[in-house]
Amino acid sequence: MTQANQEINNILLERLGYLIHELQALQTLTDVLPFDQEPPEGTSVLGHLNSIFQAENKWVSPLIDKILLDSSGQSLSMESIPTMEGVNDLSASGNSDPLEVTQIFARLIESRSKVLNHCKVLSNDDFNRKIWIETIEEQLTISDFIHLFLDVETLILKSIGRFVSDLQTENIMMRSAGIRS
Repeated sequence: MTQANQEINNILLERLGYLIHELQALQTLTDVLPFDQEPPEGTSVLGHLNSIFQAENKWVSPLIDKILLDSSGQSLSMESIPTMEGVNDLSASGNSDPLEVTQIFARLIESRSKVLNHCKVLSNDDFNRKIWIETIEEQLTISDFIHLFLDVETLILKSIGRFVSDLQTENIMMRSAGIRS
């Protein structure tokens, strides 16, 4: 294991921890944000969170479970990889009943914590195991696969952050307009 690979794996663990922190920060806004309101350009916050939850159940948890159950060191296989469109399609396709905001936050935080704890016990060799991705007929390392998922989740959380920021700006403008009236 090279020093560079070790650093990449450490970054992965830091990113998982950061995303848990981001979810916890968003969770504090459950009483003040319209989570089911759809912005003009897309999906509601609730829809995004449900998408992340569905993707976690489709890609990340099964992968971690496979790694923990299979200590052979052999390549693993996955049907597909997470993409922004694929994650959003999971929620839109109605693969499961939408959850309430508080349920989604609780499950996502619990799930992320579980993934983080499991990743902490993976060896560097586990992170470097290959996964065959059937839909793209390509191999990725476990580390690259998880980073890919985190990239998609980060994009979704940034989209939520922009929505929150836009709402705050709109509220400030409305209050300013009300003061001037």
